[in-house]
Amino acid sequence: MKNENNKSLIIYELNEIPKKVLEHYIYKYPRSNLAKLCRKDGYSETFTSDAGELHPWSSWPTFHRGVNSQKHKIKFLNQDISKATKFPPIWQKLKEEGFSIGIFGSLQSFPPLKGKNVKFFLPDTFAPYPNAYPKYLEDFQTFNLALTMRNKAHTRGIEYRDIRKFLKLILNGMFSIQTLYKIFSHVFLEILNTKFKSRRSLIQPILGFDVYFKLLKKHKPQFSTFFSNHVAGIMHRYWKDSFPEDFKENKNKYLRDSFNAASLDIALNIADYQIGLLLDFQNNRGGKIWVVSALGQKAINWGEYIPEITLDSEDDLLNLMGLEKTNYKFVPSMHPDINVECKNKLALKNLRSSFASLTDLDDCKLFIERYEPVNNTINFTLNSSKVLSKTNKLKYNNITYGLSNFGFSFVERDLGTGYHFPKGIFISNDPYDIKIYNEKSNGCIDTTSFYCHILNYFKDNNLSTINNK
Repeated sequence: MKNENNKSLIIYELNEIPKKVLEHYIYKYPRSNLAKLCRKDGYSETFTSDAGELHPWSSWPTFHRGVNSQKHKIKFLNQDISKATKFPPIWQKLKEEGFSIGIFGSLQSFPPLKGKNVKFFLPDTFAPYPNAYPKYLEDFQTFNLALTMRNKAHTRGIEYRDIRKFLKLILNGMFSIQTLYKIFSHVFLEILNTKFKSRRSLIQPILGFDVYFKLLKKHKPQFSTFFSNHVAGIMHRYWKDSFPEDFKENKNKYLRDSFNAASLDIALNIADYQIGLLLDFQNNRGGKIWVVSALGQKAINWGEYIPEITLDSEDDLLNLMGLEKTNYKFVPSMHPDINVECKNKLALKNLRSSFASLTDLDDCKLFIERYEPVNNTINFTLNSSKVLSKTNKLKYNNITYGLSNFGFSFVERDLGTGYHFPKGIFISNDPYDIKIYNEKSNGCIDTTSFYCHILNYFKDNNLSTINNK
């Protein structure tokens, strides 16, 4: 079945942007696309009702599925989400209703949907495999996943294999001349000043959006999403440099690094430019564009900085523990998480037992289980400690080893000063969206309510009851 109505909606998923950052930007850049949208049609705050520690890989499924994490049970990247099938994501529901879809990078969207009504589908940058639709997108996704996995803890050197994959994409005409100019300009700046390496994460959304916008113009899906984490990453690292007034306990509370503070503006400028292109595209075909963040961030003080460890070699870790490598697959995750898919329950039991036996010299565990395993996939978070950073030693079954024997190393990272917060933002180019939400939700919208709003918009129904807090 194909639904021929002329309604369309693009959702620009600008991960974790709170009201404070939005207002900071539109005040500083009053001629920006975001400022024009907010002045003309307004905006609202949102909140996620997810319980426990907030993470985007749980809160975006809350937005996409219309129920919170207590119901959909999606807790970590690359877990088995088959139990959430009774709450299908909005793109699957629309596809089944006969509306065309085009999905690009939305979190927890693997595996890609294919076939009728699917114009294109590229899963998120933490997908376990590069599967995408149409198939030619898999070359880009292979490159995309490699960048994410190699730079998940900190920015590393550019390897020959990455350059080779990138050149193949260029030769296949994947990127525009304008995008290539931006990328090579950044690489040149890194050569001149190594501090620019901290902005390398801003390359990925430029490359991704170039591919996405070509697909969008070619296929014109009725419903489409584009996800970007680039602003969230900058906020995590440099909140203090942009908003030093939030750290009143510091003697030099107004001291900021101007380079780092400028990084947030640059990240938002990238998003603003892309939103402008999408706004023009939607205005030309009479459609809607939403900018949504699902959750937000706020200032956080983690206290004294403890050097962090990262796992460089899964093989070294498994070999020294005497675990059979073929029983385990380390699936993509975001530092400091380690997610492992085990072959069977016995392999899972052996992994949990072995990881529990790995400690620092004060018997503090390196691997902390954050959630219960889902089927045979388990999530750990790496736990650094002062004694580990001082001694560079580990204990396994009461025998002392060097940190590198197990494939670990220390990484130098900025002390994070921004962290997850329930409230995000919602912007629409349709003033009716903002009006109805502000009237029914007191200006703070439960993100589970958007699911029904989207369905009702496409099916010409009235808005359902909107949750509020």
